[in-house]
Amino acid sequence: MAPEIYNDEIFDRSVDGYSFGVILYEMLEGVQPFHLKTPEEAVKLMCLEKKRPPFKIKNLLSDQPFLRSSQDWIEFVATVQNKDGGKTLLSFHDVYMALEIYNDEIFDRSVDGYSFGVILYEMLEGLQPFHPKTPEEAVKLMCLEKKRPPFKIKVRSYPPDLKELIDECWHSEPVVRPTFSEIITRLDKVCCNCSKQGWWKDTFKLPWYGSLALNL
Repeated sequence: MAPEIYNDEIFDRSVDGYSFGVILYEMLEGVQPFHLKTPEEAVKLMCLEKKRPPFKIKNLLSDQPFLRSSQDWIEFVATVQNKDGGKTLLSFHDVYMALEIYNDEIFDRSVDGYSFGVILYEMLEGLQPFHPKTPEEAVKLMCLEKKRPPFKIKVRSYPPDLKELIDECWHSEPVVRPTFSEIITRLDKVCCNCSKQGWWKDTFKLPWYGSLALNL
């Protein structure tokens, strides 16, 4: 949640950039911002005191052509969660943008759930929606024609509950999208079920996992 939403102030589409930055940080670090503190304490630090969590990772991404070092990630994440507002990397070519923002309609915080659904899809598929179409073409398909990309990897390669969650997150109707409290609860349930069934080790094989594991 961006500071302007937390503080009940007027906000615009840049709140998506903030949320995306926080999600990227979590993907990069593997923990929530200020993870030793409660979520309530963390959000107060970020939204009231405008503090940002430190980056503790080592340079594990140096082989990525688009981000040559972890410092590039740090600068990228810092930009999209800019505490002063006004600076965002989101544009009308971003597939993470909910259709109500793209169509310049009234929107609420459910747009964050939409963005999360797209990111979760990319994590499962290893590609942006409608690859190899351009981002411009993809966002038009999703926001104007309300189409959604197909799931091409085998269903047994990931927990089926994740597909259901993605479908709800990027639903064209905002009221259908789950809140982040609901998302967290459902992800916790997925993790618990996968641990019991041995999914993570034996079955949950993301398309990009093999190349990443070689670099760790």
